[in-house]
Amino acid sequence: MPLGGLSIMFRLCIAAFLFSLFSLTSGGVPRTSEQPRYDTAYACEGKTLKIECKDGELIHLIRANYGRFSITICNDHGNTEWSVNCMSPKSLRVLFGRCSKKSTCQVDANSTVFGDPCPGTSKYLEVHYTCKLVPAALTTTTTRPSPPWLMTSQPSVWSTAKPATLRPPSVPQFSQFPMPLPPSTSPPAPPPQLPNQPPLEEAEDSIDELTSTSSVTTTSTTQPTTQPTTVSSGMSFGIGNSPTWSEDRIVYRELCPPVSARGLYWNWTQPGELNVQPCPGGATGLARWRCVPSEDPSVSPHRYPESPNLSECRSVWLTNLENRITEGDTIISIVNDLYQVTNSKTLYGGDMNTTTKIIKNMAQKMSVDIQTFPDPRQREAIVSELLHGVVKTSSNLLDSAQLASWRDLAHKEQMSIATHLLMGLEENSFLLADT
Repeated sequence: MPLGGLSIMFRLCIAAFLFSLFSLTSGGVPRTSEQPRYDTAYACEGKTLKIECKDGELIHLIRANYGRFSITICNDHGNTEWSVNCMSPKSLRVLFGRCSKKSTCQVDANSTVFGDPCPGTSKYLEVHYTCKLVPAALTTTTTRPSPPWLMTSQPSVWSTAKPATLRPPSVPQFSQFPMPLPPSTSPPAPPPQLPNQPPLEEAEDSIDELTSTSSVTTTSTTQPTTQPTTVSSGMSFGIGNSPTWSEDRIVYRELCPPVSARGLYWNWTQPGELNVQPCPGGATGLARWRCVPSEDPSVSPHRYPESPNLSECRSVWLTNLENRITEGDTIISIVNDLYQVTNSKTLYGGDMNTTTKIIKNMAQKMSVDIQTFPDPRQREAIVSELLHGVVKTSSNLLDSAQLASWRDLAHKEQMSIATHLLMGLEENSFLLADT
């Protein structure tokens, strides 16, 4: 095929690919609303985590984990074999019991407190929290005792202490209550009150500290209640503030849930926050994925775009090939290895950019090297072999098997890399034409 026709074929192939890229991504990133900031505290395994708020502020927990989601935190020696999908399910529960609605707290980061979710992996405690001002209506933070009619012998759903045996409160005998009167036109007497029963305000505060799963039904001789107040862990109460377990569920509904994508585990993420973590194994750089709120408040937030941004992730073997060009290695050896790598290895978004740079740099270096070959036929044979390897490498990049790698890039980056790929193919084609 004539070189002019070959160049036109390259242009048509790349143009078709550019057109297909427009269908992979939509418009710009949706706008995100301003989200409140939060603080993060860490404690390596064996250390003590301490959280402090200013005077007049209380700790409000968002999420917590004892385990490991990052290979870089609490890893002074650069160990790469630890699990990064390590999570203790009781982490938030323990932190709620020890720190929630307090001005300061300390928690030991060890497997005795949280259990050992991944033996053999060095763990750390990570806590996200905010410090909220104490409402003006609250004049004291002293814990009020639960009323006798709500006392039980079961531990709190957030408590890690052993259950203690409590004596049931003394209840007056039935004979102490007045007997029901026969029907009459006079207004009925007020219902009897249990002794030592606190007012409703104290009962509401005490419900937040309820230490068991129970059901309480209150009836009277004049107006029996038709809907009992059910007290159950994991459910909202009929009166008073909702318990911390329900607060936990509400918080989680306001976050982007965990998901595994592109060989990485993406943890709970707050709307408006950009989740950043190291690239998958065998690659350098940082991966990013943003959590954005939904336009409908009733719909949970979601991650955008559909795939994480791995435009900075570069495979080690491609970086080595790029260095070999400057080190003076033979171009034919490099282009053959480049074809093998792009044909058999898992590539990431950053590898697409690296590959196009290698293709362009090989053409520039070959244009200098061929000047040392006096035989024109030898120069043509070497440049033809280079062009053949570049075409096969470009075919690997455009193969459907590398679609995930292209989706690692933003739409603008896809267009830029595809353009540079076209320019690299043209430079190698013109190099053969000039030979």
